[in-house]
Amino acid sequence: MAEARQRQTGTRTGSDDPTSAELRAASLLMMATWATGGAGFAIGAAKLPDEYAAGEAVAIWSVGIVGVLSWLRHFVCYRGDAARMGWSGGFAGFQWEVGYANLAFGITALVAVFGDWGPEAVAATVVAYGLYMLQAALTHGWQALSERHELAAQRITRPALSLIFAIFLLYFGVRALEAADAWPF
Repeated sequence: MAEARQRQTGTRTGSDDPTSAELRAASLLMMATWATGGAGFAIGAAKLPDEYAAGEAVAIWSVGIVGVLSWLRHFVCYRGDAARMGWSGGFAGFQWEVGYANLAFGITALVAVFGDWGPEAVAATVVAYGLYMLQAALTHGWQALSERHELAAQRITRPALSLIFAIFLLYFGVRALEAADAWPF
């Protein structure tokens, strides 16, 4: 019976509360994600005015590595990550979906750069991830505003940081598209 419940709900039997190690791992991965993304933006800014080199740096660090780290956090450490964000219970499928999306963006960005797909492909991966992060920021912001209780600093910080991250991605991606003379620029 317990195995049937586990297969049906996608959760393990027993408590769905994460262990302190799972929460710590998710928190460390989140810190690594922000640090890696910020490093990518700093490296990209240092490479300007060469928009393509800047776009490549952002694609590698702020999309590629961030995407892989985000997959680890959402897929491998999903219970700790959900607890870190204040979410509880439920099917892990949502966390896994988000993890797979991040992994897809990350791998695509890395392959675009290291597979020499060209400036348009590199720029497109940065813009696409920027649009994805913009949607995540709007979703987190809507969620924070829809809470009936007083907004905690964490509920405001998460959408704000995601929005800033998205803006940087879009900035570097659009500059790289312009440099590549990609339509509509």
